[in-house]
Amino acid sequence: MSASLPENSKRNPFHVYVASGGVILLVLMVLSVWWTDSPEDDYARVETRSYTAGDNRQETTSEIPDSADVQQDRESPPAQQQITAAAKDVEMQYRRGQQYLRGEGVSANAEEAAKWFRRAAEQGHADAQYDLAVLYGNGQGVPRDYTEALRWLHKAAEQDQAAAINEIGRFYDEGWGVAQNIAEAIKWYRKAADHGNAWGQFNLGLSYSTGKGIQQDDAQAAQWYRKAAAQNHVYAQTNLGQLYQDGRGVTQNYAQAAQLYQRAAEAGDAMAQANLGIMYEGGHGVTQDLAQAARWYRAAAEQGNRIAQYNFGVLLETGKGLPQDLAQAAKWYQKSATQGHAGAQNALGDFYDRGMGGMPKDRAQAIAWYSKASAQGRKDAQENLKRLGVQAEAEG
Repeated sequence: MSASLPENSKRNPFHVYVASGGVILLVLMVLSVWWTDSPEDDYARVETRSYTAGDNRQETTSEIPDSADVQQDRESPPAQQQITAAAKDVEMQYRRGQQYLRGEGVSANAEEAAKWFRRAAEQGHADAQYDLAVLYGNGQGVPRDYTEALRWLHKAAEQDQAAAINEIGRFYDEGWGVAQNIAEAIKWYRKAADHGNAWGQFNLGLSYSTGKGIQQDDAQAAQWYRKAAAQNHVYAQTNLGQLYQDGRGVTQNYAQAAQLYQRAAEAGDAMAQANLGIMYEGGHGVTQDLAQAARWYRAAAEQGNRIAQYNFGVLLETGKGLPQDLAQAAKWYQKSATQGHAGAQNALGDFYDRGMGGMPKDRAQAIAWYSKASAQGRKDAQENLKRLGVQAEAEG
């Protein structure tokens, strides 16, 4: 049985990430709803974080050689010394590219990074091939060219570079440089997942969650999310938390959901922070603590999460968990409402209707915001319009 939310909130409870690749794109998928949120808003909000070199790859352990390594090489047979020296030269070229990309010890310069990655990539360095592909996919330091990016991804994948394997799946998923082919994308995601790549595991879990290109299966989704979460994949932690909260594919366990949200929230994930706030407000899997709820709502709200902005506004309006502040409530309702949150649109309409929180009493503005919420099916907004003698706009 799903836990009920505080009566005053009337808010959408838990949301789940549906991201699809090393390119970090996130979609909002509602699994338990009291009312429906539009997923497009949350899909667009993180697009600027996508496709950063290294985000999708396990950290490499190789290092630039020190003098002791070189001395040991001098004691090896001449042929072996030559091979070892060449390999270290290639590794140093790759590391130089990373320094330019990240601005470590030098001014960040994507063109220089691409130059050094190319030198190492042409000599068969798999990580350099992957990072060069990322630069082509980003149009960073080189012209954007998905075909060239895919060419380098395949070279890296031939050496079992797991991040590249996953990224090829992403290209098929999106139709970048190839015809879109979801079945082919899943094949590559599975291969990456089997290689232990956290993004591949997450993407395969996501495919099972959504049933996109594969038979929907929450138990399989949970299995792959769990593997990625164990590698501290933040979005997998959030999605797995959602499955535990809903009891889908796993035995329902609010405490486990809260723990997963806590891990992801502490890592800075806005959606997990919003969900954790809801857990604390309702006392689901944790001891009810409105101050903690406010803390996590604020953290997510400040990152632009519209759900948290609305929920934080509710606490500010009611004075629960923190001092009542109608002006601040109006501010956060405004931010959430402009992102299309129906509850916030209705609340903002109330503030204009009553002249609250420093907002002028403005019937036209009240009707405008009530109408936006009503168009999304918000029942209380429809009642507010009826009270003002306005015909509510039909949903859809």
